[in-house]
This record gives sequence, C-alpha cells and structure tokens, in this order.
Amino acid sequence: MGGDLICRLLALIICLSACAGIGLELSTLMNGGASIFGSLWVLMGYFTILTNGLVAVVFGAAAFLGERFDTHGWWRGLPPSWPWSA
Repeated sequence: MGGDLICRLLALIICLSACAGIGLELSTLMNGGASIFGSLWVLMGYFTILTNGLVAVVFGAAAFLGERFDTHGWWRGLPPSWPWSA
C-alpha cells in the first residue's frame, strides 16, 4: 500500500512539473504582448510543448486514478504478432 502512494505522489510531481513548464512558456509569450489565444496557438507548434501536455495528461491520470493503464487489457484481443503480421 505504501508503494502505491509513493508512485502516485511521484506521478503527481511529474504532472505538476510538466504543467509548470507549459505555464512558464505561456507566461513568457504573454509578457511579450501576445493574447492568450495567440500564445496558445504559437505553443501548439512546438513538439516539446505537445509532449509536455501529453506527459501531464498521462501522469495526472495515473496520479488521480491510481491505476496502471494496462489493467484493462485493451490489447488482449489482438493477434500475437500485431502490428507486424503479414
């Protein structure tokens, strides 16, 4: 039980640091005079920002749901060699 709490706290720390990185970039653009929507539009053009957003969503879900994504077994119906089957 203690290990689960530590994993969830670490996931929350990773989620918050990814959100802080996005927020820092957003505030930097807005301090330059851009609007919120213009800043968001510019940020969507950077792969690192999109990756930070994905990391924030995945680790936020892991922190708040407290379970692994593979526990539902969505892949169990796939053939063993998928996607490399001929």
